[in-house]
Amino acid sequence: MVVNTPDATHYRYAKEALLSGKHVVVEKPFTTTVEEAKELVALAEQKGLILSVFQNRRWNADLLTVKDILDKGLLGRLVEFESTFARYRNFIKPDAWKETGESGGGLTYNLGSHLIDQAVELFGLPESVFANIATVRTGGKVDDYFCMHLFKPARSPELNITLKASYLMCEPEPRFVLHGTEGSFVKYGVDNQEAALLTGERPVTPDWGNDLPEQ
Repeated sequence: MVVNTPDATHYRYAKEALLSGKHVVVEKPFTTTVEEAKELVALAEQKGLILSVFQNRRWNADLLTVKDILDKGLLGRLVEFESTFARYRNFIKPDAWKETGESGGGLTYNLGSHLIDQAVELFGLPESVFANIATVRTGGKVDDYFCMHLFKPARSPELNITLKASYLMCEPEPRFVLHGTEGSFVKYGVDNQEAALLTGERPVTPDWGNDLPEQ
């Protein structure tokens, strides 16, 4: 069973599915609290069922490029990693559950779950986290800005990691910035696979996932 509903309902629907004996894939964010997540994991183990979280952006072309660069050691010893989702919507979208202040809404649960997952996928769990999470749009009820610093990730303890997102970035910042002892890598623009799918293209299309040179 696939649970792809508003964030605050993930726990309830996933639990009901597990109790019904179903394998479950849950859209990110998995749940809105750690306690709920641990309960679902324990329940799945108890019943011998598969429980997974849908993190599609692990297969973004730009992230895979970053992984390839790191695997080949092209930048030498990496000293800084910055990952940013830039959005610009300076108004509150009416009747959108993500804007109501309901548990699980807001930018940190929405885009932050992707950025955090990608950083952990690349470098392992951090020893500690500092986060500035704020509401910057007029009349906003949920967080629409964050800047996080992940300290001492398991596989690169000396690496400085910064994760950012905002709904008030009219001039986009780079999607990825990596600095190392042998050079830097800077990537602009979001991954283009989603836009290509919406126009009817499929992964069999020639040059699928390739970015424009200027990006």
